[in-house]
Amino acid sequence: MRSPSRAHLRLHRNVAWWGAIGSVGGLTVAIAALISCFTPFVPLVHDEFAYLLAADTLLQGRLANPTPEIWQPFQSFHVLLEPTYAAKYPLATGIATALGQLLCGMPVAGSWLSAGLCAVSLTWMLGGIVSRWWAVAGGLIVALHPAMQVIWSQSLIYGWITAAGCGLLTGAVFRLRRRFRFSVALAGGCGVALLALSRPYEGLVTTCMSAGMLWFLWTPRAFSQRLIRSVLVAVSAAPPIAAALVLIGMHNLAVTGSIATLPYQLHEAQYGVAPLFIFQSVQIPEMAEGDDLPAVIDAYHREWSLNSYTSRLGILGWLRGWGAYAKIITLFWGWLAALSLLMIPWWGRFRVGMCLAFCMAGHLLASSFVCWDFPHYIAAIMPWLLCLAVLALRRVASWGRHSGLFGAAHVVIAWLAIQFLLLVMLTGQVRHATNRHWGLERQKIMSSLERQGGKHLVLVHYADDHHGQYEWVYNLADLDSQSVLWARGERDDWNRRMEVKYGSERTLWELYADERPPRLQLLSAIAEEKEELAH
Repeated sequence: MRSPSRAHLRLHRNVAWWGAIGSVGGLTVAIAALISCFTPFVPLVHDEFAYLLAADTLLQGRLANPTPEIWQPFQSFHVLLEPTYAAKYPLATGIATALGQLLCGMPVAGSWLSAGLCAVSLTWMLGGIVSRWWAVAGGLIVALHPAMQVIWSQSLIYGWITAAGCGLLTGAVFRLRRRFRFSVALAGGCGVALLALSRPYEGLVTTCMSAGMLWFLWTPRAFSQRLIRSVLVAVSAAPPIAAALVLIGMHNLAVTGSIATLPYQLHEAQYGVAPLFIFQSVQIPEMAEGDDLPAVIDAYHREWSLNSYTSRLGILGWLRGWGAYAKIITLFWGWLAALSLLMIPWWGRFRVGMCLAFCMAGHLLASSFVCWDFPHYIAAIMPWLLCLAVLALRRVASWGRHSGLFGAAHVVIAWLAIQFLLLVMLTGQVRHATNRHWGLERQKIMSSLERQGGKHLVLVHYADDHHGQYEWVYNLADLDSQSVLWARGERDDWNRRMEVKYGSERTLWELYADERPPRLQLLSAIAEEKEELAH
């Protein structure tokens, strides 16, 4: 009987490898979906409503929507209404959310798919630095990671796509350090494209740090060889990067009217008070110069947003930013960070480990100049943390095997078991979180109005001490076709204009959002009460 050839063995190994990668991705999606069964998705944060608008805009076949005739009462956080009606954010999360809605009928399914993409990307990345067995183990660590699965996968605010982009780019670096392959360089270009479409600033920093890492890993080669390889890699990676830049330019043009102006930039010029970076100055928003700025939005930017900026000024404020990111890494990726610290004795001796540590430090340095700090802002360091954590686990397993106490399988199984227990515990905590209550109230009122049939317009009123994080006024892309339309009822002149436009086609309601429970009342009933009091 003939023994299988090397080509056949290589083919079988590759099929098994890609099957394992796909299985890790599928398991990650399945876990995210299962958690959603216990904690159903409810949009709660400003950004989530903006991403829902972006997704619905894309599903309507547009990159931006026309400005409504009466636009002032529909203003809300992270949304542009002039010169077009659109979310301010880059396209990546909006595209993922639209895919989730299109394929599964639920916007949060886009988060599950993004989680699966990230797990696939990071498993492939690890295959360039450790054995395939350890790479799959690292992918399972991502699939069962408590914070990322319970927080990122159950929200529309996540760093999955950014981490996936960094994973593809880093995996390409690991492989290109040995020899050039077009397919690997192309995968690296796809990673850069994902970074550009998700977080442009952090993506640029990540790309520069990764390019520096690859150049350093090529140091044994002559300068001319490194230069030739750099050109080959850049040319091979160019197609997906160019496609991403074209898409970004089209989005910019559709939303802002300029290829070079990001929607985020225009939104901050119109509404922002605090700048994006701590070395910039406070500004007066364009909307404040007229008479169109809602009080709640103005208060939010002049209080919470501005306070975040002022707390980061000076050397002490800058150090405070480092402390904030250290806290995020400790609480959000605590186990990965703890494992990575075990690699410190080997960082100087292991060239790749030293490069990864340097890249993380450089990324955190660049992020420390941003006024705000959230886990998804530094999502690009997660793949590097994972690499160091898997290398540390491998070191622990090697020590255990030589001492005769335990093997690699024991180490991985114990680690995954701990993560699973933490995952279950955190799922229970999030399900009963108090900040979900107001979102459930908004959803309950919307569902009640939809069951009544017809079209409705809800004028939202806030108390003087209203918390700006709890925003009710958000709508989807096509205002005219929406069954329930939310608007600000704080100004009589806006209300009169809306009554004239919508009074004949919609039932008008007034909602007092800060009462407990929120009070919804027909506008006609309120008018009758006022007339009775007047008599």
